[in-house]
Parts: sequence; C-alpha cells; structure tokens
Amino acid sequence: MPEGHRRSIESALVRLRPEIPRARWTKPESWHLTLKFFGEVPEERLPGLIEAIERATQGTGEVESSLEDLGAFPSVSRARVLWAGVADPELKLRTLAERIGAETGYPPEDRFKAHLTLARFRAPVSVGKVIDRHRPMDLDPSPFVIDKATLVHSVLGREGARYSPVAEFPFSTGGL
Repeated sequence: MPEGHRRSIESALVRLRPEIPRARWTKPESWHLTLKFFGEVPEERLPGLIEAIERATQGTGEVESSLEDLGAFPSVSRARVLWAGVADPELKLRTLAERIGAETGYPPEDRFKAHLTLARFRAPVSVGKVIDRHRPMDLDPSPFVIDKATLVHSVLGREGARYSPVAEFPFSTGGL
C-alpha cells in the first residue's frame, strides 16, 4: 500500500485509539490484505500449496483499489476486529480469493470482505458510536494498484504477529 494511504489510516487512528482502550492495535508495517487464511500448514504440504496458489493467480491482472471507510467484524456493535475497507468494485479480489480457495482445497470464506486489520478485541466491543463521532475519516481516496499476492508465514507473539514472506505471485497485465 502506498505510504500516503498508510499515513491517512494512521491519522484516523490517532483520534480513535484513546476512545477504544481495550483494542490490541496492529502495527502499520503489518497491515496487509488477506485473500485466504490457511492456518497451520504442515511443512510437507507447502510445495503443493505454493503450486496451487500459482495456478490460482495466473492470469490475474493488476487490481485497482482504494481505501473505504472503517468497519468491524462481525459488526460495529459487537466488534472482534476493527478494519479499514479496501474497495473491490469489480469483485476481482473476491474472485481471486475464491480461486485460491478452490485450487488449494481450503474452503472459501462465506463473507469475503477486502480489508486491513487495524485492531483485535478479546471480547466483543461496541465501536460504532466512536467511529461515527469521528466521521469523515479522511482516508486517502486516491486509487492504488495491487500487483501481487504473497504467501506469508505468520507467528503470533506477545508483540503481535510477525510475518515472513514465503513466496510471491506477481500479477500479469492481463487479468480477471
């Protein structure tokens, strides 16, 4: 994600953080768009998983996107995750997530929503009024390009998740 977009999210969070004290905030350098979460993958399955993702991403062209508003899963009244939405107007990201699920044999998500996870909550929290109070968020509305997928290894720790790239899958100029 371009630096200007990242900074616009950070600016919005400066105002929100004091009003959402129970949040476990993710680090900006860790923000990423998750197309598919695989969970624990045995080492011997990794080569096959990489091949399947490669097949799924073939023919995927660059995706033009932009930031949307903030929201929460499962809802703003019972938030477990606070997120920044990533626009998917042509459903290319959803289609790619479905293709990755089909090729890898991992079932697709029932309700895919392109997003960046900003915070997590141990217990459900109501964040709707806080978000509404700070609207408009002034997130950078300019478009940006998503031009690759990356398979990452994540390790949860006391300081949050640490991510290590395992394989990259550049998108071609053609596409979905």
